[in-house]
Amino acid sequence: MSGNSKRDFLANVKAIKFRQQKQINLIQNKTEEDINLLTNLIAYLKKRVEIEREYNKTMEKNNKAFQLKIKKSLKSSTESLHSNSSSDDNSNLRLVQNTFNIMIRESQNVIEKNQNNCEAIQSKVIGVLQDLLKSKVLVNKKKLEDLTKIKDEIFKTYGDLERTRLAYETNEKDSQNQKSKYEEACTEPKGALGAMKNMLRSGDSSQRIEKYHQKWDAAQLNSTNARNEYLIYLDLINLQNQQYFDNDCPELMKAIDNNYYESITGIYEMLNNLHVDYSKELNNGIKEIQNSISQINREDDHKLFITQNDLFFKKPEPFAYEPYGTDNISTIILNDSTKHQLSMLLEGFNKQLISIEQSIEKLKRELHGIEQLILVYSEKPSFGNVDDSISQRDEVKEQLNKLNKDREIYSFIVNKLKNIGVELERPVIISSNHKKAKALYNFEATESDQLSFNEGDILTILNQEENGWVKAQIGPKLGLVPVDYVKILDNNLSKTSSLSSMNSSIVSNSAAVTTNTVKRKPVQKTSSTINLSNVSNVVALFDYNASDSTELSFKTGDIIEVIKTGNNNSEKIENQWWTGKNKSTGQTGQFPVVFTKGWDSSSKSKVVKPAPKEKILKVKALYDYEATCEGELSISVGDIITVTNTNTGSSSWWEGTGPKGHGQFPSMYVKELPSSTKTAKPVPAEKKINKKVRALYDYTAQNPDELSFKADDIIEVTEETNNANDWWMGRLNSQVGLFPRTYIEKI
Repeated sequence: MSGNSKRDFLANVKAIKFRQQKQINLIQNKTEEDINLLTNLIAYLKKRVEIEREYNKTMEKNNKAFQLKIKKSLKSSTESLHSNSSSDDNSNLRLVQNTFNIMIRESQNVIEKNQNNCEAIQSKVIGVLQDLLKSKVLVNKKKLEDLTKIKDEIFKTYGDLERTRLAYETNEKDSQNQKSKYEEACTEPKGALGAMKNMLRSGDSSQRIEKYHQKWDAAQLNSTNARNEYLIYLDLINLQNQQYFDNDCPELMKAIDNNYYESITGIYEMLNNLHVDYSKELNNGIKEIQNSISQINREDDHKLFITQNDLFFKKPEPFAYEPYGTDNISTIILNDSTKHQLSMLLEGFNKQLISIEQSIEKLKRELHGIEQLILVYSEKPSFGNVDDSISQRDEVKEQLNKLNKDREIYSFIVNKLKNIGVELERPVIISSNHKKAKALYNFEATESDQLSFNEGDILTILNQEENGWVKAQIGPKLGLVPVDYVKILDNNLSKTSSLSSMNSSIVSNSAAVTTNTVKRKPVQKTSSTINLSNVSNVVALFDYNASDSTELSFKTGDIIEVIKTGNNNSEKIENQWWTGKNKSTGQTGQFPVVFTKGWDSSSKSKVVKPAPKEKILKVKALYDYEATCEGELSISVGDIITVTNTNTGSSSWWEGTGPKGHGQFPSMYVKELPSSTKTAKPVPAEKKINKKVRALYDYTAQNPDELSFKADDIIEVTEETNNANDWWMGRLNSQVGLFPRTYIEKI
C-alpha cells in the first residue's frame, strides 16, 4: 500500500473518531441545556411569585386605602344632608366616583386571583419542576457514562484495526520481497557462467532455490495470517459503528430524554391555564369598568350631584334692603352732599365697565385672527397645528362669554346710577400756577378723602389745607396728602423750599379751586432741639437719585461729609437741604436732610425721626407649593413671604418674595403674620449694640431702606426692638438697612 493510501486511512479513522466524540459532547451539551432550562425556569417562577406577592400586597394596601378614602368622602358629603344614609352604601356615589370605586373593586378581584395563582405555582408547578430536574440530572449522568463506555470500546477497536492493518502491510511486503528473490534465483543463467556463480556462492543452485522458496512460503503464511486478522477487525469495527449509529446512540439519547418533553409540556400547559383563568378575571373586570364608563355623562352626574346637595345649590332669594331702627328710606339719595361719593362709585364701576368692553374688543380681534389661522391651517397643515388653534379659539370664546356677562352686570349698576342723575366729576383744570411735587415716601390713605401714593410719584398740588395737609392730584384722582411726605419740584424755588413755606403761594394761586375746609390731625413728627455746630458727617438712610446737577446722589449707608447746613433756623431741620460730599463717590451737591441720620448727634433727646411707616404684609406658608410655570413662586411650609401685590386679578393668588425667589403663589396656602407694619424703631443713640445674627433664608430688599442678604450671612445689628415679628436695622458689607427679624437667628 502506498504512503498516500496509508495517510488516507489514518485521516479517515481520525475524522470518524472526532465525529463520535463530538456526538457525545453535543448530547452532553443538550442535556446540560435542558437542565439549565429547568433550573432557570424554577428560579424565574420563584422570583415571579416573590415579586407578584409583593405587588399584590402593595396593591391590596393601596386599594384598601382608597376604598377608605371613598367611604370617608361619601360620609362627609352625605352625613349633613342625608344623615340616615349608610357610609357603606355606594348608591350615593356620583357616576365618576362610582367608576373609580368599581376600578378598585375589580383590581382587588384580580389581585386575589393572582394570589391564588402564586400559591398554585409555588405548591404545584415549582415542585414538579424540581422533581423533574432531579430525575434528569441522575439519568443524564448514567446514560452519558454508558455511551462513553461504548465509544471507548469502539475507539479500542480502531486501535486494533490500525495495528492489524499495519501488520498485514508489513508481512505482505515481506512476502512479495521473498517471492521476487525466489523468482530471481529460478531465472539465473546455465552453463559455465552459472557454474562459476555457484562456485562463488559456495553452494548448489538447486539448494539455494529451495531455500528461497521456503522463505517465500513462510512470508506468505505470515501475510495470510495478518490479512485474516485485519479483515476480522474490519468486520468488527463496521459492525460496532453500525450498532453505535443505528442503535446505541439513538436509544441512549431517547433514554436521556425519558419523559422530559411530556413533563415540560404539562408544566407549560399548567402555567398557561393559570394565565387563562387570570385573563378571564381580568376581562370580567374590564367589562364591569367599561359598563360603568358607558354610564358616565355630565347631565346625569350633574343632576345627581345637585340632588345630593340641593340645600346648597338652591338659588337664594334676592337680598332685600332692611332699614335699621327708625330709618324708613329705601332709595339712593342724590344731593350736593352725596353726589361726590356717588360720583366716585360711578367712576369706579364705569372704569370697570370700560375695561371689560376694551377686553371684549381685544378678544374679538384676537378671535377673528384665530379663525383665519384655522382656515389656513385646515387647508395647509404644514403651516401649523389646527387643533391648537381650535383649542385657543374655544378658550377665547369662553373668556368672551364670561366678559359679556360681566358687562351686563356692570352696565346695570352704571345705568342705575346715571338714571338717578349721578354724573362723573370733571377733572380739575391744571394751570401753570399749580406746583408739581415729588413723593418722598410711600403713603397709604386711611380715610376716603385722602390720596395714596408711592415714593417717587409726581403730584400736582392744588391748594393748602389745615394742620400740615394739602389737596393734590395724581391723574384723575384727587385727595389730601401730608405736607412732609412730598417736595416741590418748581425750578423757580430754591432747594430749601418746602410745602410748609409755600402755603400762602399755593392758596393764592388756587383760588379758582373750591374745597371744603376739613379739620384733621397734623402729621406726627419727632421734634428735638438740634445743635448743628458739631455735625460733620451724616449717614444715608435711603437711596437718593439726584433730579438735577446741583443735587447729590447717594446709596443707603454712604457717609456724607457736611459742607454747609441750612441758613433758615426757623425751618424744621427735616425739611432742610444741606450741601455735602459723598465720600464713596467724591461728588458734591445738595441733599435732603431727612434722608440721612447723624445730624441729631448733639441733641439732648438723642432721638432720630423714625422712617415713614409702610404697611408691609408678611405671611407664613402653611403648605408646600411647587411652581407649575414661569412667574409662580415655589414655597415650603414655614417660609416667610413678603407680599408685594394682592391685586393680581384673582383673590386666590398673591405676589411676593420668599426664600425661593419672587412670583405669584396661592393665597390659601399662607396665613398673615401679626405686626405687618414695618417701622424703623431706633434705640437711644447712647445704647451701643454689639450683636451679630445669622440669616436663615435669602432676602432681597423690596425698598431702598431694606438690606439684602443670603442664607448664612452674618449681619451686625445696629438697632433692634423687643418684638420678634418686627424689623431690625443692621449692617452687612458696608450696607445698612432694615431686615425682617423672622429671617434670622441669634448667634
